[in-house]
Amino acid sequence: MPLKSIVLLLVMSLIPSASPSDGILYQTLSKDVQGFLRGEVEGYTSLIRPRWQPSESVVVTVNIDITTLLNVNEREKSVQAMVWFQVSWHDEVFEAFFKRSPSAPSAFVLPGSKIWTPDIYVFGDQAESYIDMNSLPVMVSNDGQVYTTVGGLRVIKCRFRMTYFPFDKHLCQIGIGGFVSSDNETRFDDGGWNDNGELPWHVEHAEWRQSTITVATANNQVVYSFSLQRKPLRSLFAVVLPGILYFALIVASFWVPPETGERLSFTATLFLAFAVLALFLDGSMPQDAEHIPLFAIFVFVATLLSSLSIIIAIALLRLQSGTKVAAWLKRLLKPLCRSCRSKTGAASPVDAKGESEKGETGDDESRAVAARLDKLCFTLTVTVGVLLIIVFSALSLHCYITDSCAVAP
Repeated sequence: MPLKSIVLLLVMSLIPSASPSDGILYQTLSKDVQGFLRGEVEGYTSLIRPRWQPSESVVVTVNIDITTLLNVNEREKSVQAMVWFQVSWHDEVFEAFFKRSPSAPSAFVLPGSKIWTPDIYVFGDQAESYIDMNSLPVMVSNDGQVYTTVGGLRVIKCRFRMTYFPFDKHLCQIGIGGFVSSDNETRFDDGGWNDNGELPWHVEHAEWRQSTITVATANNQVVYSFSLQRKPLRSLFAVVLPGILYFALIVASFWVPPETGERLSFTATLFLAFAVLALFLDGSMPQDAEHIPLFAIFVFVATLLSSLSIIIAIALLRLQSGTKVAAWLKRLLKPLCRSCRSKTGAASPVDAKGESEKGETGDDESRAVAARLDKLCFTLTVTVGVLLIIVFSALSLHCYITDSCAVAP
């Protein structure tokens, strides 16, 4: 359809339809057309399908324009957008009338209630609804083609997959088809439509990037699909990088002397920071999420490690105070102490023969065990955290570069 016609129909759809009693539309038409619309020409009625052969179906061509993405609700898995449908079909009765009436205008606008209109139902919308074509103005051309535009604010349901946040990509679909009519009466088609790029009035969303719209026809429905890809820069600086820095602070907390008590308060603050980050991710994920984001797994493990560091800080404070070392803790740390002895050549303070044979006091033994325990926890935290960061970064970047994280239709 030409761009001027689309703009005209968009303007028409915003104007309230005039009823026959108003006389507004009839004053602009010739007498022959007025008589035809009032049923005085061959008994025309809008109840009859515009086909001379009853067995032929009316082909309704549907095109779509998504001009503005207003809101993306990840938790509800929906997109609020301005959606416009351009609907057209061929009316053989009007075509015959134009051929018999050379004085008829080349095109005119009528209320939808005055001619036959298809019944249309929108699928994939959160509030799936029937479109009342009788309340819309339609444009009739002298070749029998009828055009109209229907649109407005719609909430489109989408399939969200948050695995590769913030490089995630989601699939949204909306379809249009018949409500009660069968395939033999009305057949919906895309008319060879393709997305030629952004329209002049298209408004780009600040956080999401909309892909090219694709079309498919199935079960007498025209289904339009498009992908939403998050613009990752904002989420990287606002969510991901702060989470990695919080983890770096957990590692740095092991350099704080445990006997001062500052490590305990420091690690407790980091635990609260990760708890807030986990609440943010929980509020962003769909309620029935089937795929957990990789970054959410990292946050969970980091929260677990921060909890472990708090427990270790408490244990170190108690050991530094000279508390007697429990036997089970000695057995647990024995392999680590043996490896230390084999490297340094010094005797381990936690040998199997007991503390009395080593000539160490109870305070020295507690401090030695505390040092070994601190080193073990530090090694575990660094190893697990670095591995998680490498895996998360590699998978996310591979998904973003190769475009392999899109949801399949």
